[in-house]
Amino acid sequence: MINGEGAGRSEPAGRGNPDKSVDRAADRPYAPGVIRLVVGRLSAGVIAAQRPLKVVAYHHSVAPVKRLLLEATTFVDWALIWPNIQNGAMRLYHEVYGGNFFFGKAVMITDHATTKREIACPAHRGERFMGVDIVSSDPNVFATNTGILNQNPPIRAATRAYLDEHVFTPDVMALSLDDVQALAAPILAEWRQDDRMATMLAIRATVTRVFLRILTGVTISADESDACTRSYVRGFTEASLFHGYAPWMLGLLGTHERLRKQTYTPLERHGMDLMAVDVTMFAAMFSVGTLVLRCVEDTRRFGIRYRDLDQAQRRALVFESIRLFPTVTTVHRRLTEPEDVQVLGRTVHLEVGDEIAYPFVCANRDPSVFADPDAMDLGRSEESRDEILSWSKGPHACPAKDLSVHVTMAMLDVLSERFELSALRIVNPQF
Repeated sequence: MINGEGAGRSEPAGRGNPDKSVDRAADRPYAPGVIRLVVGRLSAGVIAAQRPLKVVAYHHSVAPVKRLLLEATTFVDWALIWPNIQNGAMRLYHEVYGGNFFFGKAVMITDHATTKREIACPAHRGERFMGVDIVSSDPNVFATNTGILNQNPPIRAATRAYLDEHVFTPDVMALSLDDVQALAAPILAEWRQDDRMATMLAIRATVTRVFLRILTGVTISADESDACTRSYVRGFTEASLFHGYAPWMLGLLGTHERLRKQTYTPLERHGMDLMAVDVTMFAAMFSVGTLVLRCVEDTRRFGIRYRDLDQAQRRALVFESIRLFPTVTTVHRRLTEPEDVQVLGRTVHLEVGDEIAYPFVCANRDPSVFADPDAMDLGRSEESRDEILSWSKGPHACPAKDLSVHVTMAMLDVLSERFELSALRIVNPQF
């Protein structure tokens, strides 16, 4: 076990004893470095200062007052995402509130038992993500004209049936790690020769190529993947920044037109299924690309020598990384019946149409489920890993859970052939 003070005296996991769990007192998304520490403390002060307004909003009987207070405070919540990163913001709010908390226009439920039970139920989704106006279901950012994560029944059921039949076919779902490595071998070999191999864009563009190869059978060139990926990352970032609060900026920047012209149209020319393109660009490129980058960062943060790990430990690293830092921050639902929840030790009565969200980073660190919840523990049992909620549960569960793990491991294996992962520092802007 390593903590912030004993790191110089203890042997890191992966150096002679890779089964050891690893912990650091400063392992918080907002803690590394003086700047992040100061930003985190200042943000915590802002959260505490506006907390009474949230309480008044949810306990006020006059609806316009509630809406006014939530509009004002939601913008502050949205603004705090950017300096703290989504998971970091969720942990900050959880810390300040001491449990369930208000964020944006949603009530965040943080314990594992409630989250696991409720996310498995079919639910009506809204147009917000994390309770705030981030890109969400902007029809111009998705080829299929709706955000996959934000669909309501029965549309979601029909979409899932289509995915199962045309995208995540039985053959795709049956792929093993060896199968993925074989299918992706030419792409990964080309990536290995790239001078920019260990860069954020090269990693994300390679994820794009690998998933398109697996899901559509088409192998696009590295240059085309770079261009499509770069355009999508830029467009999605612009949409996240301006979709809710300054939509006119998207027209000024030409965001939607550029996404169509530089990302979707080139891929459509290959005859690809548009749902497969959506899954690749939105889910795979962002989520799996982020997971690869996060695993690299975690080997450095926790002093793990990836080359010294066997395959089971490498798989454990992927699961622990996504437990500690989920690539999808929350899932949410809109109420169809009134419900009562507890926030700050008080009962909050929620009405039909109100929103509840579930931040995975909080549930995944519930100490009643995960011993040493902030530790990178490569020795957790399979039963413990089954409790990780980052892929969601029930009808909203990610159909590509196993595939995403296989692709992540395949890419980390190849990257480690050229580099000691724990020595890499990859610039990866996040929000």
